[in-house]
Amino acid sequence: MPPSLDVGEITDKGYINQRACLESRAAEVARLYAADLDPEVIRPAS
Repeated sequence: MPPSLDVGEITDKGYINQRACLESRAAEVARLYAADLDPEVIRPAS
């Protein structure tokens, strides 16, 4: 899902507000860094 202006992820000047993105997508970020592999998360081959 692209950044949202409605929840403050994009500034008035069109820049990405990284803090707002990370806060509003905290569950998704946690899934990326979880120790247990989530089958819905695509990871690069090691």
